[in-house]
Amino acid sequence: MKTNYMVKIKTAPETYTSAEILFFAGWLFYTIYLFLASTMFITIFPMDDSVRNAFRLNMYAMVILKMFYCDRFSLKKTMVYGVILLVFLFSALISGYAYQFDYMFLALGAYGVKNERLLKLYVKFTISLTLIVIVSSFFGIIENRQFFRTSGTVRNCFGFIYTTDFAAHIFYILLAVSCLKGKKFKFRDMGIYFLIAAAILFFCDARLDAGLIILMAIGFMLYAKTRLFNYQIFKNILLFATPVCCFFSIAVTALYRRTAFWKAFDSLTTGRLSLGWRNLKYYGIKPFGQYIFQQGHGVLDFNSLYGYNFVDCGFLQVALEYGSLVLILVVAAAVFTTYRFLKKGRTEVALAIFFVALTSCFDHHILEIGYNPFLMMVFASITPAVSGETYALFRKKEEEKEEEIYVAPVPVGLTYMRDVWYQVFKDGGK
Repeated sequence: MKTNYMVKIKTAPETYTSAEILFFAGWLFYTIYLFLASTMFITIFPMDDSVRNAFRLNMYAMVILKMFYCDRFSLKKTMVYGVILLVFLFSALISGYAYQFDYMFLALGAYGVKNERLLKLYVKFTISLTLIVIVSSFFGIIENRQFFRTSGTVRNCFGFIYTTDFAAHIFYILLAVSCLKGKKFKFRDMGIYFLIAAAILFFCDARLDAGLIILMAIGFMLYAKTRLFNYQIFKNILLFATPVCCFFSIAVTALYRRTAFWKAFDSLTTGRLSLGWRNLKYYGIKPFGQYIFQQGHGVLDFNSLYGYNFVDCGFLQVALEYGSLVLILVVAAAVFTTYRFLKKGRTEVALAIFFVALTSCFDHHILEIGYNPFLMMVFASITPAVSGETYALFRKKEEEKEEEIYVAPVPVGLTYMRDVWYQVFKDGGK
């Protein structure tokens, strides 16, 4: 029994399905909250656990409504998605962290949502919020926190809690903008990126983010102006970048020793290596994670009694806090997403995930909803790199491949009950 409950609501210039409207109603508000929670607006507006949970429950409600009324999955997909959710749920219950479950729940909720629409909304809202935060810090509405290196270098936060928070937001925004530009990325864009990187270096002294922005500009320029990524070897590099970066960053951390060579290498990563090694040695990696006390400069109530302890490497932080099973699924999701987009000719998204893998060797935002939207597209609908009649033919073939049996992933069996309910009313109760 096939039924179609997709209601199209026209807004200029986009046309959103009811499924997309429900998803964005949950995702956007939660993303806005998490974004502002990384700024000094937390000193003005209440952003405690009760407020966060209210936004979280709204997100859950919208996504569940989307799954119930709009999504259709085969039994096989239902079982696979159910197992994935259970792994993330056990990790959340055992470790005490819920962000990994939130991220995967949204990733499943993004099923069928067009990837470009997700990125466009992400760019529009994050750019607007970033400008609001910066301007507010200039006019003294919120504090522009400043930190100082031992050399005396001033590091401005521009309204964000810490300098690397600001720089990471800029990095992910530019990465999303680069994806949307794709082949239209110009030399002018590369010049603008270089200027932004220079400004981040000068005002924030965020060297790693500045360097990655420069590499991003070069990478997308090569994609736009050359045929480099048409070669299979470069596609393979993009495909396997995440597992390689994951293995390399954790292996190097595990091999760290207090010798002159390793200390010199550690200084290049501004102490990230030794801090990661210390936490890896003390806590170890468990299947479903554990609670780890971390205290970085990205908190307002820094307690000098406990000192600085923070794992910046995204892969290692996922392994320590959320567990090895979650890390495996995250890496698999990155590879699978890269493969899907490469297959549809959307190399720019695969290139973006490559840079997500690079920055995750040094930054911890890989599973943070307010920063990284790219792994959320693991099950999203991909607009292929074609248009016109070719795209119409593609959509027709996709619809023909739909399976006859549909089962909602959460909770199992609700779609069957829904279909029976609609059938009763359709037949006039006969």
